[in-house]
Amino acid sequence: MIKAASDAAAAGMAVLREWLSVWLPSFLRAWLPAVLLPVLDYLEYVAQCIAESWILMCVTAILASFLMAMIMRSRRQSDNSKRIRKRDRIRRWVRLASERLRPRPKGQNRIRKRDRFLNAARTILRNLQGPRNAGQSELVPKAPPANLLDPAPSPDAEAFLPIEVRLTLNSLRMFNAVDGTFFSDLYKRAETVKLSKGEFLFRVGDLDDNMYMIQSGDIHLFMTNAQAPEEEPIILNKLTAGDALSSLLSAVDVLTGGESKFKTLNAKAMSDTAVIKIPLKSLESIIERHPQALRQFLQIITVRLQRVTFVALHRFLGLTKELVHQATLVGPPPPTVEAADLSSSSTAAQRKREVAAHFAGLLNIPELAESLIDSIVLENIPKGHVLIEQGSIDKDMYLLLSGKLQMTLKDNLHSSKKHYLMALKPGQVCGELAILSGIGSFLGVEAGTDSMVARLKRSAVLELLDKDQRVCKCLARMLLGYVSPLVRQVDFAVVWMHMEAGRKLYEQGDESLSAYIVLNGRLRDVVNRGGKKELVGEYGRHEVLGETEMLTGMPRSTTVHAVRDTELARIPKHVFDFIKRKHPQVMAYLMQTMGERLIGTVSGAKVVAAKNATSNLATIALIAASPNVPLARFATQLEAALKLMGTALCLNSHSVKLLTGRDPNAYLATNDIQLGEWLDNQEEEHDIVLLEADFGMSNWTKRCIREADCILVVGLASGTPAVSEVEQQLEALAGRAQKELVLLHEHDVK
Repeated sequence: MIKAASDAAAAGMAVLREWLSVWLPSFLRAWLPAVLLPVLDYLEYVAQCIAESWILMCVTAILASFLMAMIMRSRRQSDNSKRIRKRDRIRRWVRLASERLRPRPKGQNRIRKRDRFLNAARTILRNLQGPRNAGQSELVPKAPPANLLDPAPSPDAEAFLPIEVRLTLNSLRMFNAVDGTFFSDLYKRAETVKLSKGEFLFRVGDLDDNMYMIQSGDIHLFMTNAQAPEEEPIILNKLTAGDALSSLLSAVDVLTGGESKFKTLNAKAMSDTAVIKIPLKSLESIIERHPQALRQFLQIITVRLQRVTFVALHRFLGLTKELVHQATLVGPPPPTVEAADLSSSSTAAQRKREVAAHFAGLLNIPELAESLIDSIVLENIPKGHVLIEQGSIDKDMYLLLSGKLQMTLKDNLHSSKKHYLMALKPGQVCGELAILSGIGSFLGVEAGTDSMVARLKRSAVLELLDKDQRVCKCLARMLLGYVSPLVRQVDFAVVWMHMEAGRKLYEQGDESLSAYIVLNGRLRDVVNRGGKKELVGEYGRHEVLGETEMLTGMPRSTTVHAVRDTELARIPKHVFDFIKRKHPQVMAYLMQTMGERLIGTVSGAKVVAAKNATSNLATIALIAASPNVPLARFATQLEAALKLMGTALCLNSHSVKLLTGRDPNAYLATNDIQLGEWLDNQEEEHDIVLLEADFGMSNWTKRCIREADCILVVGLASGTPAVSEVEQQLEALAGRAQKELVLLHEHDVK
């Protein structure tokens, strides 16, 4: 093979020589023997060597390939001896999948690789950028002062009084605004009743003509069905020492000459009990000596009916038509008035005399019929026309002559949805609730069909109220005619509570026996975690608290105290259970309300924002730190700024006097009920109410402080930093309210 390769190389070189001799140019052929032939001989030698080496290389490659094949075969055999069987591979895959699906313990959540890279990148960027706001102090949110999270100590100002006097004071505190000697005269007629265990305080059929205060022991208030006596009694409330057992609507029955009996309620002593009893009949003799006390007494009762019982049953439980019922017409039917009668002046005058006589008969003042003629207006109203807007105060009283009027109820003043409660028939009167209570009407009235009404002006009715007690009694009797039996039953158990600023409502760990509705004021919610107190949130007007623990039966999870003077409606658990059995739809309404609040809290809506004590502020007091502070100008500019975000109103002592006709400095904050209710209505109608205080502790300034959710102390930046006398007095009056300092600078300050 090697020889054949050499011969092939020699033959190739011979062919190359022949080709060069033929194709080379003539001037190169002379150089062929001397130069090219030795080169060709060398190339021939190299070709032979390459041919011989190529053969050797091929042999070597073949041998190497054979050896590599043997080595690979041996390795394959060794791998086959350690091969994983298919079932083992499947078992391994199943184990890996189960480990991924297995829930991880808390604190060991898996972080994706992408998130790890992002965290690392943020750390690198943060290190490269250096400290944020270098050279400047970073604002760090601070916890509120400890005194804002602690309730005030229990009052001991009345500790020297006998227990029966203190109980009577607490039970009748709502009547502080009545004549000063009213309470003392009423207490003189109180007597103590001793009951043994199992003895009844009253039973079905007994006269409802007393007010009761539990001095010691406990009493159960329960209902029985006279038509089915075999049914188990329903507990409506469990009362202990310090609780009151009475319905002020029963007092109205007594004062208006009616007779009230217990139709379904019984009260039984569950242990040896002492009860303080005040006969309601004694109110008549007291009112004879205090003529103005009757109107004030009835005003307080109607205010309680609207603001406590109606609000509790409607806002908390969603009841609407169950609040009222069709009253029975008393007396002759109203005079007939046609639309054509109004076109003739003589006929219209005659009809007005007839209507005035009918009005005078309804008010039990027939001798004053002629004085009412000029105050009566006959009106033909179309269908859908609103006579009384819900929440309105200055409305007249209407007598339906023909057609139909509808009583309506909205969930709130800004809602467009109306609930139609019942229809008024010809001869019935509406508007007496707002006139008698002096506050915004809880219900609205609109025309269900084209109707004819007689309107008696409010000023004339108020003048009659001041002159004649018979008018007060008649209006109160008309009002009670629309109250449903359910409202009268629940009125025995729903409690109207008044809390001073700083007082504790309940404490963490207490038993949950009631739910509460904030009628007016503000409450602060604080939780104690391992000895450290934290602010949970604050509750404002018409917000509900404590219902979750009441429904679940769990102890109180937080401590709640009043930030400012607060009015509450307390709904015992047994009242809720009773209403739930009678009207099961209230449970669905309550679950819907709680669900909406939970969703709103999660999504960040304005409900009760945890950790945010300023999310639901409604009333802000503005107080000048010194007499040279331009507080009026600041209040006007702040009001204009707030109006860009919602409805706002700024009030001072002068504007309140112009709007209400009452001097806010003439009465103490606790004694002027009508002014307080008017301010509550302004708070209801506006998102923010600014109360501009006088400089100095006048009655108006004290009212501003006691009714403020937050207090802004306005001072001049150029003034002295020393604490002024006003600020020292402010700390004593509003120790639990949130206070903020506002400094006013000049325009050229940089």
